[in-house]
Amino acid sequence: MQLKNIYKLPAWIIAMLVVCFSINAQTGWEKIENGVASKVACFYNDLSDNQLYVGGTFKFANNTPQNFITRINSSFHFDSINTTSITNVVYDIEKYNGNIYVGMATSVYPTLKYFDTINNTWINLSDSMSVDGLTGGPVRALRQYNDKLLVGGGFLKINNDTVFGITYWDGTKFQPFWYYTPQSGVTRFFVTDLMIYHGEVYAGGSFDISPYGNVISLVKFDGTKWVPVGLPYLIGGSVYALQVYNDELYVGGFFKKQQGFAGDFIMKWDGTNWHDVGGGLNQVVKDMIVYNGSLYVSGSFTVAGGTENAENIVRWDGSQWHKIDDSFFDWNHDIECMAVHNEYLYIACGPTINGDTVNWIARRYIGPEETKDIEEIINIYPNPVTDNLTLEYNLDKASNFKFALYDVLGNIIYQEEKPNAYGYYYYTIPTLNLANGLYIARIELNGNTMVKKIIKQ
Repeated sequence: MQLKNIYKLPAWIIAMLVVCFSINAQTGWEKIENGVASKVACFYNDLSDNQLYVGGTFKFANNTPQNFITRINSSFHFDSINTTSITNVVYDIEKYNGNIYVGMATSVYPTLKYFDTINNTWINLSDSMSVDGLTGGPVRALRQYNDKLLVGGGFLKINNDTVFGITYWDGTKFQPFWYYTPQSGVTRFFVTDLMIYHGEVYAGGSFDISPYGNVISLVKFDGTKWVPVGLPYLIGGSVYALQVYNDELYVGGFFKKQQGFAGDFIMKWDGTNWHDVGGGLNQVVKDMIVYNGSLYVSGSFTVAGGTENAENIVRWDGSQWHKIDDSFFDWNHDIECMAVHNEYLYIACGPTINGDTVNWIARRYIGPEETKDIEEIINIYPNPVTDNLTLEYNLDKASNFKFALYDVLGNIIYQEEKPNAYGYYYYTIPTLNLANGLYIARIELNGNTMVKKIIKQ
């Protein structure tokens, strides 16, 4: 709150304006029925059937048994599905050829299954996958590419062919994505995310490739072999999320500019060089999604660009960072993943937001705001006013809001500015001891201005 040019008013009136001013703001995050019983690890927005699939470690959704996967329908309700044969944590979900595929793993056994949506049954594809002679292997990343399903994870072999953590599924059988030879130099290959950028496959994770080094975190396939991306190689860092935005590859994870990287915890690659992203973040990035011209980033950070408070989730518009709101998430729970479904942003969070129970999943509206005049959004009452002037508004999206009250000489009696206002606000401005007469209220909202005469009597 700012007060200026009011030296003509008695000091006790100024004090009342400061002390009695009150704000009540609501953040906009919503609980989804009774939530799920434990951590959410992934989302998949099925646009063709208008359903949001949710995977993770839980065994109940909305108090109904659901083993590690469930879905939310177009009416925003949990919709139970057959999960009796799902016995492992679900790490990724992708739709391919009309069926829902899930990547799963226990500590050592990887698993790939798909849900036959016509026959309402699960089909196991893991019997041919192995790690060091063990059936299965963790499947962490699924991505459609060249009319096939690209499968990445920690498995070593498919049908006794060495594939080092990445293979194709064509709907009938596995096919090699690349042909391993000892001369390739690959000795370890664990995929955590996959992305297609400029027609090439990029893999984030943990890789050992001679002669480049050990614990490389980002590689691409050049058509014949896997190679690190750019200089410096992401050695010693960790990559958790890949996303293409504005024709650049964004990479998020755990790495620091002081260690030789181009940015803190997030960088972008233009196909030739690495670049900083608006000063970076102050902690780990876990997921990134693109919606309505913006890049949404989530993880465990609290500051974006060195100055912007942005707890666990933030929006990048291509040139600067914007916080979503001032919500407080559980300090020991990151926002692991996100999705947009029917113009709502869904997040995998902890048990509570702002102290309110949400049970590991929440959403908020981020779609286009209904076109309204300022007069329809902002209420100023009563007018004429005697004791208190009330200012009330409810914003459906982050907006630049300014308010000022002037006397007839142009002196600012009261001023408030909120560059990222969102949700419901209620202001009470004491006017009892102001001189009777005419005052001017000026409101600016996203570049639009409303001027209103206020009579004090």
